[in-house]
Amino acid sequence: MLPKVFGVSSGDHMAANRLKGLLVTLLSALVLFCVSGCKPFRYGQGPFLRLDKVHDAGTTCLAFDGIGRRLASAGYRGEVIVWAIPSGKRLTTLKAHRKPVRGLCWIDNALLLSGAEDGRILLWDVAGEQPRGFTNTPAPVTSLIFLPRERLVVSGHTDGWIRSFTLSRLRPAAEFPVGAPVLSLAVDAQG
Repeated sequence: MLPKVFGVSSGDHMAANRLKGLLVTLLSALVLFCVSGCKPFRYGQGPFLRLDKVHDAGTTCLAFDGIGRRLASAGYRGEVIVWAIPSGKRLTTLKAHRKPVRGLCWIDNALLLSGAEDGRILLWDVAGEQPRGFTNTPAPVTSLIFLPRERLVVSGHTDGWIRSFTLSRLRPAAEFPVGAPVLSLAVDAQG
């Protein structure tokens, strides 16, 4: 069964109620790898963790690992920082992007994906400080997701395309036009 994929773009010309129900089926697979390890957040609930001096120019996105022991944060200067949870200790800083990072996604408890406005998608072994693999895309990355069953990395882009890549070598697998810049990607829980 194909996953149901949801997409949001900045140029949607349909009414908000139609956008809410937008479903797209993309060939064999695509999109949201929910942040696992998160507990439901309740209104008025205090922060579980406070991190000071995270990113000098600001934080662009966050992602918990699959067991909730580490948090990756990304910044406007292209850096990714991995933090221990719940201590808040900085474990490593990963630097390879030249522009703001817009997508973070854990593959497992050791591998992390990052995608940025420089059009690059990087695969990190968080124990090291150099990317384990990378691919260059033709447009800035706006969103990044991993489909574990299909072993595909999926990215949204400012040029209005959704692209997928094999995890093993980050080789292009498929691409689909949506007609406007892609802001976010998601797939149902069975995806």
